[in-house]
Amino acid sequence: MGQGLTHKGEHNVAILVGALRNKICYDATGELSGREAMAMGVILEALKKHPGMRESAAAAVSWAKPNIPKSIAAFFHYEFTNRDAAMCENFGAVLAGNKLLASSDVVMQLRKQLDRFVRSDAPYPRRKAFGLIITAWNYWRRDEQCGKLTFRATGPNAQMAPEII
Repeated sequence: MGQGLTHKGEHNVAILVGALRNKICYDATGELSGREAMAMGVILEALKKHPGMRESAAAAVSWAKPNIPKSIAAFFHYEFTNRDAAMCENFGAVLAGNKLLASSDVVMQLRKQLDRFVRSDAPYPRRKAFGLIITAWNYWRRDEQCGKLTFRATGPNAQMAPEII
């Protein structure tokens, strides 16, 4: 994965490639990458369009902690930074556990749910995490609280991923 990028001296190549795949899929479908094959030329073209993804891939190393796959963290760091850089940094600090808030805070709720995903023996629920992260970010951006952070990723009442605001 990303051999062309490694030869070009890129850092965090696996994170960068995964984040770019997520960006390509999100822009096309509103969802994360399903791990389908993607030509390196497509990835390199996306990197030309989104050079800031390099910084987000580096930021993901500390932003993600163990509760979010780093390529997903890099994707969200990039998307959120493009909307409000200062707010993204605050959101990331709370999510990473570097700031404490009330247990009812939407980002604290998100962090607790993501931590549960990691402690579970079940496979990491990428789509559910994706929807929860966007939902929490949208509440955070509007400076609103929610009673309980939820997102139905599967089943007959599955939700579409919300738009990132």
